[in-house]
Amino acid sequence: MRGRQAGALAIAVAAAVTMTACGSSGNASSGSGGTASAASGAPIEIGMPFPSNLQALAKLLGGSLGSSGAAAPTDEETKAYYRALADYVNNHGGLLGRKIQPVFYPLDATRAAGDSSEQEMCTQFTQDHHVFAVMDLPNHTDTIVSCLQSANVIAFDAAGGSLAADDTYFEQHPLYATAGALSLNRAAALQVNSLFQGGFFGQNSKIGLVGYNTDPFTRAIDESLKPALASHGLTITDQQLVKPTSGVNDIGPTQQAISSAVLRFKQQGIDHVLFLDTQGGTLRPFTQGASTQKYFPKLGFTTNELPAQRAYAGNKTDPDQEVRYANAMAVGWYPSADTVNPPINTTGALCNKIMEASGASPSQAHFFWNMCDQLLVFTAGVNAGGKLTPQDAMTGLGKAKSIPSAELLGPPDYSGGRRDGVTVAKLLKYTPSCTCFQYSGGPLPASAFTATS
Repeated sequence: MRGRQAGALAIAVAAAVTMTACGSSGNASSGSGGTASAASGAPIEIGMPFPSNLQALAKLLGGSLGSSGAAAPTDEETKAYYRALADYVNNHGGLLGRKIQPVFYPLDATRAAGDSSEQEMCTQFTQDHHVFAVMDLPNHTDTIVSCLQSANVIAFDAAGGSLAADDTYFEQHPLYATAGALSLNRAAALQVNSLFQGGFFGQNSKIGLVGYNTDPFTRAIDESLKPALASHGLTITDQQLVKPTSGVNDIGPTQQAISSAVLRFKQQGIDHVLFLDTQGGTLRPFTQGASTQKYFPKLGFTTNELPAQRAYAGNKTDPDQEVRYANAMAVGWYPSADTVNPPINTTGALCNKIMEASGASPSQAHFFWNMCDQLLVFTAGVNAGGKLTPQDAMTGLGKAKSIPSAELLGPPDYSGGRRDGVTVAKLLKYTPSCTCFQYSGGPLPASAFTATS
């Protein structure tokens, strides 16, 4: 698996990944603390990889942290925000009465993920320290998740979109969970079913598909996307699957392959194109190639393609956005990636308050909502599980009630053994008055998340 990213942080990091392909490295740091197996009452070590070198990232992005507009904090300031969130949990009962002891590990935000750096991080967390769980793994590969799994350590990912894991991946990694995302199987089924219910597909539609070619994606396509289409009497006319982009060396081949697909699709009269990727990794190069050919099929996608980054007022990177997205339709579950200036809910206000008390500006606090959500959701799961074991923490997610979330459309739900969490999604349609995508209608039915809706 590669490409898991979520939230404002990951969106900003994703932009930087296209500028450099070096690996990240660093050394873990922590004060003295215990582990889950230590004497009763001792603190529990929790691994907290954090985005370092954010000020350099901001320079690459034009001065601030992407569309968030947040000024880049120093590494010490970032760690202070994370400590404040841990202190909030500690001051409200902790993990079954035990306090969290953060173990920090710097991940250079200007560099791409790499197997060697992830192995080093895993060694720091599982051998130099003995953490109970690791939070927040932006832009990670399978190396860190599998390494933590082998050490009986939970890998707990951020809430949001762009999850490069399918149902099989979750089955293979029982100690991997997210603070609220969608497995590729559920995302693929939801995309097809919701677009069909929204009237996206007309009679005699000729459908193209563009996406990634790694095992989780191809399984989701075969097991969920194509069966969902078939349940509505639809089929794919042609498809183009490419390797996920992890650095500058991947950009050229990806663009060439997708440009070739644009020509094929246009020649075949394909009038609807679906996307299955992370961070819009195939949608953006497709639209760039389509513009040169004056080819504007109806586009269908999800939160994974970052609708808020595709169309917005003052977008100088895509002069054709109005004609391109006029008939587009998407489905979303993560407001920060879906639409412009989403409202702040009660949990978001709480997260802001906690981090602002440690010196963060409102925009900086919003930028780190992912860590806030992770700690709140993880704490709910551990406390509902009743015992300080990784297995009980995972089971506890399904037992927890009214789990808070700053980032999702609705509270995450892990009933039935699910570990991705998202159960609330809405249709998104392009709105000319704001040149952006906005939610349309109420929450989609639960049946929309299955391939045979």
